[in-house]
Amino acid sequence: MDMGNKNIVSEIAENELCMGCGICSGCCPSENLTMTYKENGDLAPQILGECPQRCEICLEICPFSYKANNANEIAQGLFSGIEGISRDDLLGYYLDTYVGYSITNGHRERGSSGGMATWLLEELIKNNLVDSVICVAKSESKDSFFAYRIFNKVDSIRDAAGSKYCPVEMSGVIKNILHEENPKRYAIVGLPCSLKALRSAAHKYPKLGYSIRYMLGLCCLQLPNRFYTEYLIRLSGLPVGQMKTINYRSKRGAERAGNFRFTAVSSSGKRGKELPYFVSVAHAFGSGYFKRKVCNYCEDVFAELADVTFMDAWLPEYESDPTGHSILIVRNPDINRLLKEGNKQKSCLLEQMPIDRVIESQRGAVESKKKQISGRLYYAKMLGEKTSRTEAMPSKEVYRKHRINTRSSYRIQDKSKQLWPRYRKKPPWLFAARMLPYSWPYFIKLLRIRLARLWREPRRMLKLLPGSIRTRILRNN
Repeated sequence: MDMGNKNIVSEIAENELCMGCGICSGCCPSENLTMTYKENGDLAPQILGECPQRCEICLEICPFSYKANNANEIAQGLFSGIEGISRDDLLGYYLDTYVGYSITNGHRERGSSGGMATWLLEELIKNNLVDSVICVAKSESKDSFFAYRIFNKVDSIRDAAGSKYCPVEMSGVIKNILHEENPKRYAIVGLPCSLKALRSAAHKYPKLGYSIRYMLGLCCLQLPNRFYTEYLIRLSGLPVGQMKTINYRSKRGAERAGNFRFTAVSSSGKRGKELPYFVSVAHAFGSGYFKRKVCNYCEDVFAELADVTFMDAWLPEYESDPTGHSILIVRNPDINRLLKEGNKQKSCLLEQMPIDRVIESQRGAVESKKKQISGRLYYAKMLGEKTSRTEAMPSKEVYRKHRINTRSSYRIQDKSKQLWPRYRKKPPWLFAARMLPYSWPYFIKLLRIRLARLWREPRRMLKLLPGSIRTRILRNN
């Protein structure tokens, strides 16, 4: 390989700026890229042979490359000409914004929130708008927990429902589409970064643009690497190995929408201990254990290049319902018609939601990805680290305001990935104890957030009181 030739490995993967979507590998004209797990648990491309001179297609497709197309320009080309479309600086383009849930049997129970993503995938097939859907489901390979797979049957789509907090690459399905003699029509579900890569790939390969008719986006704060899932499996009391089922967000026994449970069953049929989010999981996800470093430089909260974006209704009026509600940002007229017809026919229950409430529902992600990113860019500059292409600029003022949490989060990301391979087969509390010196700023931050919530919403204090006293107070009021 000519080391002077820039490629996705030298410019992106080696600088920990890869999300592991695998689209570069699927689109490589030389079929010279393969996706593998690095020693630190990150999924990233690896070069098999010599890259052609001045190719750089992989860099033009990668959403975090400086050669990538500008996201705002892509969005403008996709949506600005749609009749009735509006635009918000945080949400991007939108036709309508909804909150609600699917009434179709099994959708809401199996889904992470209100089951509306599953509902829409099924409706796209039923209405002959697509031939198949591409979504993340249990992997048939022993080397990975999950994989992107192609389905056209309702039962398979329902079995794939639910969030998967683990990197999943789609090189296989991209190659399948590009090599099809008779192109089919697909809908695909993905994170903001992977959908941006798909939009860029569709520009390079029109066949992709023809075949992938609808892109369903998921609101995203961050994505941890493979070690996060291994850690939760070990917390549940199971060994890391081939798993029969993994459910990151089981609603069984939950008292509120946010306190879902992680559950796992091994291939031998042994069921692990259920892990309530706020008791066992929140500290790992919230403090950034095993977080992909490139997530520090991602600005897209609401999957602004998706035809429709789904997210949880993290608002007080909906959180008390453990069965969950979905919030939708709709940008595609076909999808909007399906949703309105479904609401009319009572297969789903939706109501309009003001955009300020949509933004409020993702307040933490907006604060981190839209406001604090400039501080992280400044810190990365201090460290001499390479960052991805962003609209935000480094800010010393923002960094100084959040410097303790910023520095702590970088240490947590690095240390958790360094330490986990040594503790994988040991009791997980040893790993947690080893991480404590790096995690204390997170716990202080969490305490401040909880106190602020109590100040804004005093009724939350009632949850701290015994049930009989709480009932008496509510009756008197």
